[in-house]
Amino acid sequence: MTKSEIEKALKKGILIKGVESVKKALLKGELAKVIVSKNNQKAFEELKLLSIKTPVELSELTSKEQGILCKKPYAISVIGIKKESESGVKKR
Repeated sequence: MTKSEIEKALKKGILIKGVESVKKALLKGELAKVIVSKNNQKAFEELKLLSIKTPVELSELTSKEQGILCKKPYAISVIGIKKESESGVKKR
C-alpha cells in the first residue's frame, strides 16, 4: 500500500522528502500522511510525537528503497504527502 501511495504522490507532485522538510510541513498542518522507512525507528518515534492529527506510518521499505522509488540516487528516510487542497490540486 505504501509503495503505491508514494508513486501516486510523486506523480501528482505532492510529495515532500527529508526529515526537516517534513517536520516543517507537519507543524504547519500541510500533510495528509507521513511515511518513515522501516530502518529509521528514531525518526518514526520523533515524528509520531510531533504529529497531532496527521497519521505517521512505518513503511515496509528501507531508506534506500524509498530513494529509488522517488527516482533519487540517495536514501530517503522520511516522506510527507501533502494534503491535496494545500498543494493547489483539487480533491475529487
